[in-house]
Amino acid sequence: MAGPGMIVLNTFFSCISAVTIAGNVLAIAVFAKDGKLRCTGDVYILNLAVADLMVGAISMPFTIVENIVGYWPLSQTLCKAWLLVDFTACSESVLSMVLISFDRYLQIVKPHEHRAKTFRMKLALIACTWILAFLMYGPAIILWDVLTGVSPIMVNRCEADFPLRSAAYTFTMSFLEFVVPLALLSYLYAQVYCHAIRWFRRRPSSTDSRGIQTELAKLFHRRLAVNLTVLLLVFFVCWCPYMVGTMILSQCVSCIDYYSMGFTALDWLLWANSAINPFLYAFCSPRFREGVSRLLPTCCRTQTAGHISPQPV
Repeated sequence: MAGPGMIVLNTFFSCISAVTIAGNVLAIAVFAKDGKLRCTGDVYILNLAVADLMVGAISMPFTIVENIVGYWPLSQTLCKAWLLVDFTACSESVLSMVLISFDRYLQIVKPHEHRAKTFRMKLALIACTWILAFLMYGPAIILWDVLTGVSPIMVNRCEADFPLRSAAYTFTMSFLEFVVPLALLSYLYAQVYCHAIRWFRRRPSSTDSRGIQTELAKLFHRRLAVNLTVLLLVFFVCWCPYMVGTMILSQCVSCIDYYSMGFTALDWLLWANSAINPFLYAFCSPRFREGVSRLLPTCCRTQTAGHISPQPV
């Protein structure tokens, strides 16, 4: 029987899963109710919500059940299927964030190209990211035991222990799934920040309003810098510990217990990004906030519609 500490921990994990599901279901519901969102870059936010919902509704609950009973209660085939969904959804979540940043980059830096992108073109980009997300881990999960003769899945546990099998594969995947997206996000948002600042400075102003414009410029700079920094920082904090842990483990198996609760906590920190994303992306979009206000009861609409939360560019 699980001790009090494990009960508290699994209760906390269950809360994270519930928040992830609720936030992303709400984002998807808003998109489904508002056809205008399909004409904007918010379709990428919808895709992010779908990927994060898969993490909250599939990845998290099965891990909680495994923690409670102490072993994987289903077959190895279903374990492979679960791992495939988990790794693909997590990778797609990252790629969706890159798509959103690229869309904002085009909107600010190259508006003509942004306006030229049709809904079908955006869907094609989304389809490409799902294929890429699958190819990152899918073939290894499905074919690892066939090609090497050794199953990457531990008996009675559903864990893909790639770090214990191949350091080269672990480093390659960590580079592609974390380092490259982080570099792209940093570059694209740096470009967004620089061009947005230049655009704000070029705005015409009268002599009488220069003092006000200066204060507005300082506020604009600060708000933009904070918003973009938060987006990058949350991704870094959630993903970096897990990636560093797997890379250390691939070089020194005795340094970290891969099957310990400590390493499981790194998994949950990574998954927590999917719980935070709806509040960083979907609910910071004015269109989504308006949609949320329409979904809420009448007594709650006034405050929600009037609330202005920091909106990342």
